[in-house]
Amino acid sequence: MIKTLVKTFAAALALFSAVSCASSLKNVAITSCEISSVEAVGLHGIDAVLAITVDNPAGDISVKDMKGEVKLKGQKVLDITAEDVEVERKSEKCYEVPVRGTLAQDINIFYILGALSDPDIRTLSLDFSADVRLKSGVGTTLSYKDLPLDFLMNELKLFK
Repeated sequence: MIKTLVKTFAAALALFSAVSCASSLKNVAITSCEISSVEAVGLHGIDAVLAITVDNPAGDISVKDMKGEVKLKGQKVLDITAEDVEVERKSEKCYEVPVRGTLAQDINIFYILGALSDPDIRTLSLDFSADVRLKSGVGTTLSYKDLPLDFLMNELKLFK
């Protein structure tokens, strides 16, 4: 259950990084995205570490202020933030990205457990934003709304 929620955010993070970098640096690619660890934080949150491998033949890239919302059947269930990532130039490297998820204010863990007992991932979606900059300072804040988890996982094949 928790891994499904983390995969939602991880998939969007990987897609976001690939799309944002590809728009200005055509050869930057996410080559893998996996969950390294997941840990419950009381009854209201989770901490996770994502292992994201980036092939970056271009310059240094800074990805900051990453945040998102996981939605279940259109209702916000989890607020997520990730630590900043500095992608090194001309490298293929795995970055360990710490992620924190906190249950939305009106949501309890039992609601999520009940809703996720249905294996249909089409009910999960994600809103996501981050600030992406080159070392020169040129960049933008990109955001995505209502990214469906089934597309991120099945079409992009981000998780095995």
